[in-house]
Amino acid sequence: MSKKESDSDDKDKKPGELTDPSATPTQPGLQNPPEIIVADDFLTSFGEPLGNTLDLDTWERGEDLIGVFERLDYEVNQALEQMGHV
Repeated sequence: MSKKESDSDDKDKKPGELTDPSATPTQPGLQNPPEIIVADDFLTSFGEPLGNTLDLDTWERGEDLIGVFERLDYEVNQALEQMGHV
Protein backbone atom coordinates (compact mmCIF):
# COMPACT_ATOMS: atom_id res chain seq x y z
CA MET A 1 0.00 0.00 0.00
CA SER A 2 1.37 3.41 -0.89
CA LYS A 3 1.74 6.32 1.55
CA LYS A 4 -1.09 8.14 -0.24
CA GLU A 5 -3.48 5.15 0.14
CA SER A 6 -2.53 4.84 3.83
CA ASP A 7 -3.27 8.54 4.44
CA SER A 8 -6.69 8.26 2.84
CA ASP A 9 -7.46 5.19 4.97
CA ASP A 10 -6.61 7.17 8.13
CA LYS A 11 -9.04 9.94 7.11
CA ASP A 12 -11.87 7.38 6.90
CA LYS A 13 -10.99 5.98 10.32
CA LYS A 14 -13.36 6.88 13.17
CA PRO A 15 -11.94 8.11 16.49
CA GLY A 16 -10.96 5.15 18.67
CA GLU A 17 -11.09 2.73 15.74
CA LEU A 18 -8.09 0.46 15.34
CA THR A 19 -5.97 0.88 12.23
CA ASP A 20 -5.44 -2.88 12.00
CA PRO A 21 -8.79 -4.67 12.50
CA SER A 22 -6.96 -7.82 13.58
CA ALA A 23 -5.20 -5.94 16.41
CA THR A 24 -6.84 -6.14 19.81
CA PRO A 25 -6.42 -3.38 22.37
CA THR A 26 -4.83 -4.34 25.66
CA GLN A 27 -6.27 -3.19 28.93
CA PRO A 28 -3.93 -2.11 31.71
CA GLY A 29 -3.74 -4.66 34.50
CA LEU A 30 -2.93 -4.50 38.14
CA GLN A 31 0.73 -3.97 38.91
CA ASN A 32 0.40 -6.24 41.91
CA PRO A 33 -2.48 -8.68 42.23
CA PRO A 34 -4.64 -8.11 45.32
CA GLU A 35 -3.71 -10.05 48.42
CA ILE A 36 -6.06 -12.90 49.19
CA ILE A 37 -7.52 -12.62 52.68
CA VAL A 38 -8.54 -15.85 54.35
CA ALA A 39 -11.46 -16.06 56.78
CA ASP A 40 -9.23 -16.49 59.83
CA ASP A 41 -7.31 -13.29 58.97
CA PHE A 42 -10.57 -11.36 58.69
CA LEU A 43 -11.80 -12.73 62.02
CA THR A 44 -8.51 -11.85 63.71
CA SER A 45 -8.47 -8.34 62.25
CA PHE A 46 -12.10 -7.37 62.78
CA GLY A 47 -13.24 -9.58 65.66
CA GLU A 48 -16.12 -11.15 63.78
CA PRO A 49 -16.54 -13.61 60.92
CA LEU A 50 -16.93 -12.18 57.41
CA GLY A 51 -20.36 -13.82 57.18
CA ASN A 52 -21.60 -11.71 60.10
CA THR A 53 -20.14 -8.56 58.56
CA LEU A 54 -22.01 -9.19 55.32
CA ASP A 55 -25.25 -10.25 57.02
CA LEU A 56 -27.38 -7.10 57.20
CA ASP A 57 -29.53 -8.66 59.94
CA THR A 58 -26.53 -8.42 62.30
CA TRP A 59 -26.01 -4.69 61.68
CA GLU A 60 -27.08 -2.12 64.23
CA ARG A 61 -29.70 0.28 62.97
CA GLY A 62 -28.07 3.35 64.51
CA GLU A 63 -30.75 4.02 67.09
CA ASP A 64 -28.13 4.10 69.88
CA LEU A 65 -26.02 6.94 68.48
CA ILE A 66 -24.45 7.72 71.86
CA GLY A 67 -23.20 4.13 72.10
CA VAL A 68 -22.02 4.19 68.48
CA PHE A 69 -20.01 7.38 69.04
CA GLU A 70 -18.57 6.07 72.32
CA ARG A 71 -17.41 2.91 70.53
CA LEU A 72 -15.97 4.97 67.67
CA ASP A 73 -14.10 7.20 70.10
CA TYR A 74 -12.73 4.15 71.92
CA GLU A 75 -11.62 2.42 68.71
CA VAL A 76 -9.94 5.56 67.34
CA ASN A 77 -8.08 6.02 70.63
CA GLN A 78 -6.98 2.37 70.56
CA ALA A 79 -5.72 2.79 66.98
CA LEU A 80 -3.79 5.93 67.92
CA GLU A 81 -2.18 4.13 70.86
CA GLN A 82 -1.22 1.21 68.60
CA MET A 83 0.30 3.62 66.06
CA GLY A 84 2.49 4.99 68.85
CA HIS A 85 3.87 1.49 69.44
CA VAL A 86 4.83 0.89 65.80
